[in-house]
Amino acid sequence: MNTETANYLANKDQLAIKTVEYNAKVKELAADNNTIKNLNATLKYAEEKAGQADKFVIEII
Repeated sequence: MNTETANYLANKDQLAIKTVEYNAKVKELAADNNTIKNLNATLKYAEEKAGQADKFVIEII
């Protein structure tokens, strides 16, 4: 095997490793994005319930 072929194979191996790392990061970011969406939905629900509670308190007073 000559140096050019060895360098090519080394670069190919490094690219494969970087691709696996990249794909793992994409999955991690997708999971984080899903968590953010869920938290935003929970916040919206809590804000709606707080508004309903405010209206209820005003009716009581």
